[in-house]
Amino acid sequence: MTNRAGRRVPPAVAGVSLGLGFVVLPAGGAPAELVTLAASMPASLVVAITLGAKFKISLHAAAASAAVVVVVVLLLLLLTLTYGPWALLPALLVAWVTWSAVAVTGCCSPR
Repeated sequence: MTNRAGRRVPPAVAGVSLGLGFVVLPAGGAPAELVTLAASMPASLVVAITLGAKFKISLHAAAASAAVVVVVVLLLLLLTLTYGPWALLPALLVAWVTWSAVAVTGCCSPR
């Protein structure tokens, strides 16, 4: 997004969505682990917005990275290394999303 003022809208929508999630999850009887996982999302959002104010970063790459971390941690902890190195395969998706943000959309300058 080349319009810097427009960058405030997506994080604001994400923040409202997360806030609603914190109301709905406990009301729906969600497990504590799921609520804890949801709590990590605003922390990641704050870090990404803080970095985005100083550096032009890709929030898509940040989200893809976070998703891979969750998947890998769940596979490593819950499935006790059943999949071995295959659990790291989603990391290729992070590389692809990051490359596409730079090469295809011109989102960020290569560092």
